[in-house]
Amino acid sequence: MSRPIFALIYLLFFLSGAAALIYEVVWFRSISLIFGASHLAVATVLFVFMGGLALGSHLLGKRVEQHAKPLRLYGFLEVGIAVFAVLFVLLMKLYPYVYVPLARLGANNTLYISSLRIVLAVVCMVVPTTLMGRTLPVLSRLVSSGPERLGARLSFLYSFNTIGAVAGTLAAGFLLLPYMGVNVTLAIAIGINLAIGLSSIALQDTVSSHLAREAAHPRGEKGVAGKPETFAAAGPTSPIPYRFVLWGIGISGFCALGYEVLWTRVLSMVIGTTVYGFTIMLAAFLSGIASGSGACGLFLKIGRGREGGSRFFAGFGLVQFLIGVTALLVTYTLRDLPAEAIRIQNLILGTDISEFEVRLVTNFLVAFCYMFLPAFFMGVAFPLAGTIHAEFRNTAGSSVGEVLTWNTIGAILGASLSGFVLIYLFGIERSLQILVALNMGTGLLIAASTAERPLVIWGAAAVTVAVLLALAINPDRWKSWDTKYFAIYRNNQRDAFDTPGKFKDAMENTDVLFFREGINETISVIKVKGASQALLVNGKVVASSMKQDIQCQMALGHLPVLLHGNPRRVWVLGLGTGMTLGAVSVHPEVERVTLAEIEPNVLPAARTFSRFNHDVL
Repeated sequence: MSRPIFALIYLLFFLSGAAALIYEVVWFRSISLIFGASHLAVATVLFVFMGGLALGSHLLGKRVEQHAKPLRLYGFLEVGIAVFAVLFVLLMKLYPYVYVPLARLGANNTLYISSLRIVLAVVCMVVPTTLMGRTLPVLSRLVSSGPERLGARLSFLYSFNTIGAVAGTLAAGFLLLPYMGVNVTLAIAIGINLAIGLSSIALQDTVSSHLAREAAHPRGEKGVAGKPETFAAAGPTSPIPYRFVLWGIGISGFCALGYEVLWTRVLSMVIGTTVYGFTIMLAAFLSGIASGSGACGLFLKIGRGREGGSRFFAGFGLVQFLIGVTALLVTYTLRDLPAEAIRIQNLILGTDISEFEVRLVTNFLVAFCYMFLPAFFMGVAFPLAGTIHAEFRNTAGSSVGEVLTWNTIGAILGASLSGFVLIYLFGIERSLQILVALNMGTGLLIAASTAERPLVIWGAAAVTVAVLLALAINPDRWKSWDTKYFAIYRNNQRDAFDTPGKFKDAMENTDVLFFREGINETISVIKVKGASQALLVNGKVVASSMKQDIQCQMALGHLPVLLHGNPRRVWVLGLGTGMTLGAVSVHPEVERVTLAEIEPNVLPAARTFSRFNHDVL
């Protein structure tokens, strides 16, 4: 296939990646307005979105190899995404009338509410995301024209799609949503999908003629007539190592999304939890993946025909090990995250840009410094696994679909278990160490499998399990983070930490009354010696015992009760320091008070303010 045709296909897939991430940002925002914006609600949407991708890549299966016109099929998939994105808009207008009455039937039943959210999210998202999951296997089938041509082309295809995802993320977070709103942003994404789909359908005949000429006059990579490229040497004779590659890419997906969830939790203490903050962190993560995939393509292009599959097996195991090593380095250096963020900010302050722009640039650099390198090796892993599995299965499109399915299922489990189980059981630092051990152990296991000796394989597995057990049984050993360091840092009061001297002074003169890494947020209560006491959520001061804060929190409780005249039942949203709840509780006419709070760890934090909130708890 000629280079202009390749360039056009890569451009189409770049735009497809951009549209997909615009949808993801808009869909999260739209569904959160109905289901709520808690961590559990957002995780539900993420679960359904990624589940649809896995379902699409799995359902296509072997059928992708049977399509004589894959580009036309790809075009219909893109048009289908656009059509069902329109249906999503209609469902969002209908859902409030459906969700609210159904939710009231079991308002106090968490399982029922969660199940209802999942069902409704599946109904509105599963078809377009399933169609998205089918696009990569179809285009892989098109550009490879066989498993022996897959490696570098899959890498570049995956890289361009991910670069498009970065562009879509940044455009949605910084331009489209702030300046054009949800409806126009969604319309732009739908228009992109329609343009891609119609262009692909129209180009099918042109591409088919190029493929026919390529088949009649095959050329090598340098344009010299000859046989299509093949692996010079076969890989391992046993199918066991190939199966380990599928398990390996699944574990790679598990760890990748686990890292992303946990790193986001830590970085948000410096970067903040705004839409801008999450956009920046997602862009940094995806940029690393895109760069790694592109680099893998160059490696496969240069290394093809030298040592074949066995070399790629060793490379895949090494990549998994390097993901673990770089993630361990990131985990260790995160202990100095606040100070490093301040250093970067101080370097930028001398430039001629506004304070808001300084903060944005600082956040970009912080996110890229910590997330880019491990994400780079994660980007290498997927196309490398696809190349190995395609050689084993002797197919292109269906092999990519199978690898994508395993990777996405692992990612779903990684995001869910890291966010809701590992943090709860072990905290953020230990959870990261467990993922590191799992990554490095997977790399050793894959490398051991190439020896095709059961004793070596079982030995590598035993070492991995032993390290994981040691980390789980001894939760306080081998930790390097100083929790006080994170507990006292205030990202909305950075001027109090902008020099090493100020940071040292803050450490010496601040007492930590409470610190807990919850499922939804990291909560801390601090008291500066001789000054006020403050409640921090993800590194941001949200309330304190300063006079003006006390007045505000008390007024929020007293004023509504006084204006009502004779309230019997009162509902308070959010506990915070408990002062608003305490103000309500002292009115004798109030018979019942209901408190709603999404983070359980706020309750013990509020107890430290008992002398300010009438000991209401």
